[in-house]
Amino acid sequence: MEGPEFIQDARTVHQVILKNIHEDSDAYTYVKPFLRKRDGRKDLEALRLRYSSEASKQSKINKAKGDLTALRYKNERNFSFEKFSAKLQKAYDDLSASGREVNNGDIVDALWPRIESSELQIYLSSLKVEYQRSPRDYKSILQDIAAEVGTKTTTQFGGRSSANVSAAYTREGRCPNSGVHTPDGSIFIGSYDREKWQDETVKQYHHKIIEARDKGEAGYVKKSRSNKRKVNAIKRNKKQLEKLQAQIAAAKIQIKKVTFGQDLASDIDSPNNQAGNAFGGKNSKRKLNHNE
Repeated sequence: MEGPEFIQDARTVHQVILKNIHEDSDAYTYVKPFLRKRDGRKDLEALRLRYSSEASKQSKINKAKGDLTALRYKNERNFSFEKFSAKLQKAYDDLSASGREVNNGDIVDALWPRIESSELQIYLSSLKVEYQRSPRDYKSILQDIAAEVGTKTTTQFGGRSSANVSAAYTREGRCPNSGVHTPDGSIFIGSYDREKWQDETVKQYHHKIIEARDKGEAGYVKKSRSNKRKVNAIKRNKKQLEKLQAQIAAAKIQIKKVTFGQDLASDIDSPNNQAGNAFGGKNSKRKLNHNE
């Protein structure tokens, strides 16, 4: 508990704690008085005193229960399944961390009525039958439902017509701050950082993202239509350029004919042409005969 090794270890723990709590969080408020000491042990004592107390645990339990009571999924427009799934898992994780872990079977039994979307009822019925035959973790069931929701993003779903929904995948733009969906509803299949990739809201889409990348999905319908318009515009401009180049070439030939052909021929045929006189032409010869 003393000496240079302990001091260094305490400072290392202090740095680890600061990297994992936000300055605007409650946790930061409780370690702030000990910042100058840079003592990870003091930080841990303060955090345990706050978050390991019975009052704190009960507060977290009450919030988790309240969230579960009101948590329902109807359609993507009102409340996305991604957010529904994340909130559901957080509530059960908080209960578990507070010593009130809920049995997986009870979670699954309560899951079916939470999903009120009419478009998913047939699929849920098949999942229920499958679960009765082979029980499994509720998180894997959520992943299956999320995949089914993803397949319905290109059809009429939750009162939203397919004409207003983009295709399923896109590489355009930045990685979403939460989950995998971009503002237009597409699944982002571009680059994720390591921490984001391992997030629960992204994990459930791993197989879809990897499959889309392998198939070379480049974007969504709007993008492909835009590319087609650009290609057609390039083709039109190319034809225009070729036409202009042909006109320029024809003009150059015409200029050459006028300058070096027709003008020269007209000068030679003209009766006033004196070009040959400088070299002893007809006029010079006539003058010589006259002198004789």
